[in-house]
Order: sequence, then structure tokens, then C-alpha cells
Amino acid sequence: MDRGSVEGVAYGKNIYLCDREDRSSLKLMPNPSTSLRAARKRTGLTQEDMVYLLGGTTAGMVCRHEKGTRTPTVEMALGYALIHGVEARELFGNLELRIRTRIGEKAATLFSMSHGSPSDPRAARRRLALERLCTLRGSIFS
Repeated sequence: MDRGSVEGVAYGKNIYLCDREDRSSLKLMPNPSTSLRAARKRTGLTQEDMVYLLGGTTAGMVCRHEKGTRTPTVEMALGYALIHGVEARELFGNLELRIRTRIGEKAATLFSMSHGSPSDPRAARRRLALERLCTLRGSIFS
């Protein structure tokens, strides 16, 4: 599956990758909590090391991020990615899919309510922006 033909599909609490045309080829996406812990274990760093590097206050913070009971701030998420030498979407793909889906659905609602003169350049730009955002639903790759 190449990136252009892959989308993320949510079933229950799990996110799966599948081919857009053939949804029978589902592959479970890594859980961000196991990804964070596995990445930390691969680097040999302790939770205390992570707290120090990220500028946190307690190892409990890292533990909650690793268990998935707390979502890290953007700054923390980018810090985790830098420390582990990966893209943030590799660690937080499920979160990205939830955000993309939510924005796509809200954009679809706004698009369906969108009014304005077709000759108005601002209204035309708005419709184009909303149309682009509608395509975010269900896909983790742009």
C-alpha cells in the first residue's frame, strides 16, 4: 500500500490502516501509548530522563502519556518525536486521525451551510478552503 492509497479507519477504540479501494486489508495502527513506551525503551532512556529532557515535573507525567490516559501538549509531543528521532505522526497517528476526522466533519457542516455570492472572491476562497478540509475525514495522509 502506498501512502496515497491508504486511509485510517476507526472501529471502536482501534484505528486501522487500509487500502482505500480494498478495505479487507486492515492493519492495526500502533497505539500511541505503546509506541511512546516502545520508543523510550529502544533509546534506553528512563521516564526520569524523559521528564528532564521535556522539562516536565514528574515521571508520572511520562507514565500517563505512555499509558494513554493523558494527551501530551503539542510542545511535549514534538519533544517526544525529536528525542526518539521520528515524526510526531508515527507516535501520535491515532490522535492525528481523530483531529482530522473532527475537523473534516465540522468543515462539511460549514460547507453545507455556506452561502454567499458565487462571484464574491472571499466566499469562493472560503468554499475552497472548506472543500479541502472536508477531504481530511478518515485519512491520515495528505
